Amino acid sequence: MYLMNIAIDARFYGSEHTGLGRYTTNVLKFLPQHLQGKSLKVLLRQQYFDTLKLPKNCEKVLCDIPHYSLTEQIKLPLLLRQLSPDLYYTFHFNVPLLSSVPTIITVHDLIKSHFTGSDTTTRSPWLYQLKRAGYNQVIQRALVRARDIIVPSNTVKNDILAAFPMVLPELIHPIPEAPDEIFRQNLKLENFVIVAKQTPFLSRVLAPFDQTRIHVLSDLTDQELVAVYHQARALVTPSLMEGYGLVGLEALMVGTPVIASNIPVYREVYGHKVTYFDPHSLSSLVGALVNPQSYILNQTFNFDRTWDNVAQSIAEVIDACCTSL
Repeated sequence: MYLMNIAIDARFYGSEHTGLGRYTTNVLKFLPQHLQGKSLKVLLRQQYFDTLKLPKNCEKVLCDIPHYSLTEQIKLPLLLRQLSPDLYYTFHFNVPLLSSVPTIITVHDLIKSHFTGSDTTTRSPWLYQLKRAGYNQVIQRALVRARDIIVPSNTVKNDILAAFPMVLPELIHPIPEAPDEIFRQNLKLENFVIVAKQTPFLSRVLAPFDQTRIHVLSDLTDQELVAVYHQARALVTPSLMEGYGLVGLEALMVGTPVIASNIPVYREVYGHKVTYFDPHSLSSLVGALVNPQSYILNQTFNFDRTWDNVAQSIAEVIDACCTSL
């Protein structure tokens, strides 16, 4: 009996890749068990090649090829040709332009398509323009050639259809994400303060303010992040665009109120469980912050979806695609 041969690109595995790394790590933990009867070739970087344990239906393939690089465009197609998979599944959309393997991609958001220009980068102008041209070509080609496209929300699906009308709606599968198990536990933890990622953009935003009243915590472990959520009066998330809204779900899971920008994806994910404000209006944000009702959870928040559910939904897309090959 012939076993379908599926290459799974897990090069983003690991917490150092932040959101993409967490997504890859959590899905890969459960996906193989939902793809029994298929031969899985899992592409990994050297850092995790020896230590990561995988089920019997998986074979690890060393793939120390940097993301978003010229090397990726040249060497990855050669590796895929050598592996000769029936299907290539990737946790992102960075599919080599020269690859001809049937592919399932993941698009977490279109933030880079919507926000452009010098204010969105720390790179030199010429390097930014080069990177941007590469991004535009790769994502458009990946979307047009993909057999199926996995997204975290209906909002991202609608964004793709608006920006790339040549993509067929039935190929896009919204599969919501899930909070990590640690955020489901009622832990009693020590006090922490405010958390944010340390970037040049953060320094630019904080420059006009009294630095003695702002505490920036970077590179937190999951346990430390849970502590921050537990001890915070509220989580404020003023994003202009997101693919999902996992941080808000994590905060709600531990009983912390959320004050969120009034963007479509937050409305989709949080519903009526949070306080919203207009992210383009300072007075709207201030109004939400000084409103005592913003700090009251009116109901217990239960979110039953797990990463096993996410992996099962992805496996169903893969199974259906394999059937059609």
